[in-house]
Amino acid sequence: MVYKASLGEKMPELPQQVFTIARDGVNRRVEFDRDGEKIVFLQTTNGQFILNMTKKEYGNLKLNKPADGKETGGVQTAGNPLEGMLNQVKTGATYENLGQENINGRMTRKYRVSSTETMNTGDTSNEQVYVESLIWIDESLGMPIKSETSYVGQRGGPSGVKSQMELTEIKLTPPPANIFEIPKDFKKVD
Repeated sequence: MVYKASLGEKMPELPQQVFTIARDGVNRRVEFDRDGEKIVFLQTTNGQFILNMTKKEYGNLKLNKPADGKETGGVQTAGNPLEGMLNQVKTGATYENLGQENINGRMTRKYRVSSTETMNTGDTSNEQVYVESLIWIDESLGMPIKSETSYVGQRGGPSGVKSQMELTEIKLTPPPANIFEIPKDFKKVD
């Protein structure tokens, strides 16, 4: 996954980030480099973990669980892959089905998700900002493979804040099972 973001004309563009993602059933692995260290997030039936591959350390990710005990935040729900994403958006978000579109040889369904959020835009504090995201969901994978988000301030002009995400080099071969395990020689840290 390639992620790009721009924070507006007054701020420098953020460096592009590349994440390697693997999925097998409920197991997820997201790997990236941060300050010269290889970091991995694991989500398995045993819990969610963060691993520092460089230091050979790991820790449990302690998420806040609602009263029903079900974790949310990025986990796709069965049936409608967009539903899991919408649960992360503030109340009042709307979405519109824009039809099918081919992205890098994969058939997707394109959605527009709109919401209003309060955020600090730099010029004023706590400005109401209209947020619009275009999201392309590959329904055969059950996940988004591209998104573009832009923010418009209450004065109607673009705030200049934009982000883009796109999955590239999608491979449908099962990953090795051991990539979803914490290596035995890793030290647990709190």
